[in-house]
Amino acid sequence: MINQKFLEKLSDRNPEERINAILRLQAYYGAEAVESICTMLNDLDYGVRTQAIGALIQLADGRAVEPLITALDVTRRKLRNFADRKNLGMPVDGVQEVKEAVFMSGVINALGRIGDLRAEAVLGAVVKESLWGDDDEEAARALEAIRKRAGHGKK
Repeated sequence: MINQKFLEKLSDRNPEERINAILRLQAYYGAEAVESICTMLNDLDYGVRTQAIGALIQLADGRAVEPLITALDVTRRKLRNFADRKNLGMPVDGVQEVKEAVFMSGVINALGRIGDLRAEAVLGAVVKESLWGDDDEEAARALEAIRKRAGHGKK
């Protein structure tokens, strides 16, 4: 059973405390902490979200697939919004845009590492959409890895 103190630290006001809680949950509880770590994918702090992704990449547990798909959808919407604003000549927070793109890359990598076919549709959409940098290539690699694990080869 997970120590309640670690779970409480996930709600701490200080992002460093939340990051430390994720590290401890991963180190001490491993797969048992996946669902708790997944809740941090929605954190407002970029550092907390990226630490959660790092932990989920290491744990590679299928229970993280649905929360990761949701996180990928949300991030894709944010990046689409940045692109729309740019196209309209509106100002864009470039730092935030890069953070979202890096976060999306982490989510794609986590989904590829887990290798669950439930991620096939969303990764296929990323391949077609190409919102930022090499995200389409990363998604294609993740998709190929998933399909190979499932015995489906390339599609």
